[in-house]
Amino acid sequence: MNSNNIYRYYLKNTTVFLISSLVSIGAALIVTNPIILFVFSLLLISLLLNRRIMIVLIIISNLIATGPDLQDYRIYINLFSATVFGYYFASDFGMKFNSYPKIPSKILKLIVFFLITILISSIFSINKVVSIIAFLRTLSFFIFSYLIYTQIKDDKDIKYLLIAFGIAQLFLGASIYYEFFQKGIGFFIGKEALFRLAGIYGNPNYVGLLLAITIPITLSFLMLKFVEKLVNNLFLILILLFQLGMLLLSDSRASFLSIAISSVVILWFSPKKSRRNFLYIIAGISIVLIFVSNLNNIIEIFLRLERISTRDDFWKTGIEILKNNLLFGTGADTFEQMFFSKAPSNLIHLLKVSPSGVGTPHPHNIFLYFWAENGILGVISIFMIFYISLKLSIELLQIDVVENKLYFIITISNISIVSGLFFRAFFEITGIMTYGAITRDLPFWVLLIILCHIYQKNHSLKIERNSNKT
Repeated sequence: MNSNNIYRYYLKNTTVFLISSLVSIGAALIVTNPIILFVFSLLLISLLLNRRIMIVLIIISNLIATGPDLQDYRIYINLFSATVFGYYFASDFGMKFNSYPKIPSKILKLIVFFLITILISSIFSINKVVSIIAFLRTLSFFIFSYLIYTQIKDDKDIKYLLIAFGIAQLFLGASIYYEFFQKGIGFFIGKEALFRLAGIYGNPNYVGLLLAITIPITLSFLMLKFVEKLVNNLFLILILLFQLGMLLLSDSRASFLSIAISSVVILWFSPKKSRRNFLYIIAGISIVLIFVSNLNNIIEIFLRLERISTRDDFWKTGIEILKNNLLFGTGADTFEQMFFSKAPSNLIHLLKVSPSGVGTPHPHNIFLYFWAENGILGVISIFMIFYISLKLSIELLQIDVVENKLYFIITISNISIVSGLFFRAFFEITGIMTYGAITRDLPFWVLLIILCHIYQKNHSLKIERNSNKT
């Protein structure tokens, strides 16, 4: 784009010019971190040059700016992201309500039910202000997700969103491997205990959450033969090895379980040749591991068996809070306020001294968590998210989505990921819906957004074909 084209672009898009100017001035006045200024510069340049690149950079910034070092800048990233997506939406559709992209009715009903559930629990909350803020944050998250949905026009947009996952993961992985090589294996496994690494995320469970989504996607593209060339498949294998290394260093047990279940689902849908090769590799690795000295000791270290009893204590505390709040719950986002009056002293001590950063206390079970906070409707709403996500995928398989290899792979990826995350949800609360926490919930919802686009497109084609037959 030459200078004359840029000049014309600004003349025709004064809103973009104003947004760019205000954000530039705001960044210069507020942000002193050179890395953040560099990211802002990239965002503004991409806004000027290419919408797809801009969207990719926004998704990346929302996925990687989750750690404590960048937490102070979250508000600016969120505001910038919402402003840009809002501008794109307004420029595409304006006030033409009939032209607004429709979402599957099942998803719309799910969102309405979820918001009503949080609103009801907020009315009976032990802290109404906190719960109403959680409701508004959730509402904002759904609006933000819809704005992303409206920007998916074709298959190329889907690929760009998947690329955003890959680049974010690359940044995160680089920071984890840098931390590992800087501190050494003696630090990673010292005194027969494991120090879990999280890189720029700061929390190893969040690393595991992202990998519980990206590893099945990579495995699906590899096993379902999206590309036939050997070079491309070797590239996918390298990515997979890179991801598995991150998983080992973060040592998220719930994500290990999630990925294992997702892999089984992908194997089920894979061609016989891919399935056979995969099983040969697993068998070979297993044989090698048999001859590794101190294998049992290594497995015990990674499984952290000494911490299993504390997980039981978290569940018991969640059940204790649940007992007195079965119908309406304690209110959205109020579990922490009840936790310290119900938890045993050993759990409170663990929260204070844990080197991995346990963070805000929760029952390590999303079903317990939402039941305790939002009552019976809360746990129903969580089950509905899993059920409707799987139902959309199964319906897609029934309307010949197999004909489009990209759509088929994304559909199988979603089935595998939702299946894995369902079992992970019995041990963690993040990754499905944490009252609009973009840093934790966005990966799953971006995948669901892509699935909704594919569903709507194929559903429309099915209606069109049926009308032509009649």
